[in-house]
Amino acid sequence: MEPQEFMGWHWDDYNLYRAVGGDTFDDIARRAYEDERLSTILLYANPDLADRLILEGGETITIPIIYPLVSPFAPPWRAIR
Repeated sequence: MEPQEFMGWHWDDYNLYRAVGGDTFDDIARRAYEDERLSTILLYANPDLADRLILEGGETITIPIIYPLVSPFAPPWRAIR
């Protein structure tokens, strides 16, 4: 997989998840990242499923392993530890 960037996050690897009937991208983001607001990353990584509010089950979801992007010019308190 080519390195990807989206909304201040980057990744070059991912996990796969087989959706269960009734799953939503918010649910999956909460389990994968402990933050449902990161569901936008899942939607970006799965554009073929982005039009579904509730998954039927059986869909393969790509879950990027994300890291925050930090500019080399960022202040020290923004550094990744």
